[in-house]
Amino acid sequence: KQPVPSRDLDFNPVYIVAEYESLAGDGDDIVAGGRASIYTDDDNVEVGVTRIDDGTTGAEASLTGVDLRWQINSQTLLTAETASTDTTVGGTPTSGSAHSIELEHNGENVDVRAFMREVDDDFGLGYQSAADQGVRRLGIDARATIGEHWRVEGEAGWQQMLATEDIRNLARGRVRYERQTFSASAGLTHAEDAFDDGDTRTSDLLDLGLTKKLFDSRLTLRVNSSSALNDDAESLDYPTRLVFGADYRLNSDVD
Repeated sequence: KQPVPSRDLDFNPVYIVAEYESLAGDGDDIVAGGRASIYTDDDNVEVGVTRIDDGTTGAEASLTGVDLRWQINSQTLLTAETASTDTTVGGTPTSGSAHSIELEHNGENVDVRAFMREVDDDFGLGYQSAADQGVRRLGIDARATIGEHWRVEGEAGWQQMLATEDIRNLARGRVRYERQTFSASAGLTHAEDAFDDGDTRTSDLLDLGLTKKLFDSRLTLRVNSSSALNDDAESLDYPTRLVFGADYRLNSDVD
């Protein structure tokens, strides 16, 4: 009903995914799939197998995957998955694989998530996001609540493009102070992009943010800035920026 921006208020990319089906020219094609799993009596461990066969004429494909879920305790969960696909597009056969493992801990005051993901360029049955294909990622992010009003957040990540071996290193940390009508944050960001031709682009940023609610929280004013600490911010995804925003709530249904 309205245009979709390419990025949100925090400059994160926004993607549109369109799904469609087309009628085959002749004959009947069968697409079938299923998943079977076994799990322990206490439901703490589950192992599953998935299989998909797509018999669409001219675009035959198959997928086989194995997944694991292990609820280590009430606060810690481990999930893992590996899959491979074989496809034929325009008479050309291709194959690829993908793997992921994630450990998540949600405590009373501390949340931690660590993950590894890798998706080949040729993996998938046509439904894979272009942002995930051909990428290997390692990362960890954590957040902790200190007292009633303070939060500490941090993340570190390593990303490699499988085709070009371009690498991105990222480290971010932030301290946030929150009250009912006011919040403030301060943090540091280091992003480094290393390309296979030897070029390196780095952004070292000081991140500051303020939010204030006025008039019984009907009006919200906010400002966020990212300033380069030394040289220019060279990473395309982590530029210097200054964002002002205002939200006004007319009634319970309209902002």
